[in-house]
Amino acid sequence: MLNKHNLAVAALCPTDNPESRYAIHSVNVTPEYTEATDGYRLLRVTRPQGFKPEDFPQVEGVTAAKTHKPFLLPARQAAEIRKVLAVKLPARSPKIPVLDNAVIGAETDKNGHAVIATMRDFTPHVFKPKKSEGQFPKLENALPTEKPKFSICVNAADFAALLKLTASMIDSYNTPVEISFYGDDQPIKIEGQNFETGQQITAVIQPMRR
Repeated sequence: MLNKHNLAVAALCPTDNPESRYAIHSVNVTPEYTEATDGYRLLRVTRPQGFKPEDFPQVEGVTAAKTHKPFLLPARQAAEIRKVLAVKLPARSPKIPVLDNAVIGAETDKNGHAVIATMRDFTPHVFKPKKSEGQFPKLENALPTEKPKFSICVNAADFAALLKLTASMIDSYNTPVEISFYGDDQPIKIEGQNFETGQQITAVIQPMRR
């Protein structure tokens, strides 16, 4: 099954020429994970655990697949399915965890269209997007395999917000920031420069305890 996080990787796909059949405009959906890339960044999210396809309510015309062949899901359709899964339900609605997911139909392997069903709002929604053609890049070559020098834990939201704030003070999208690491228990320093105003920007975030 897929949840909203699996489909959120579509945000990384290039927005130019969305009708292109090139695989980079699509999400690679495998039995183990979903992944996307814009050629510079990559994002991979494993499938949610604790659910079985047979746990999903039966939807007419959809046979829940225990496994499937990898396929390319166009980014636009991935975003549409995610939108359904992200619908906020009324406070008094019963909480049924399996409905936070979309199920992939066995019919996906039979033709050029994927078959994906949701019941997030207790109403069946069946999507039959045409699978993208082409071959997805082998991202394994881009994933580091060596043991890291050291690892640091930070609050993801705080780190992202600090980077976004620093970026807002820089005069150009292409102007880089420098991120310095001093040890696994030491602060992280972010430095940037606004060349138009001559200002230097320095930000620091403390690591989290493991």
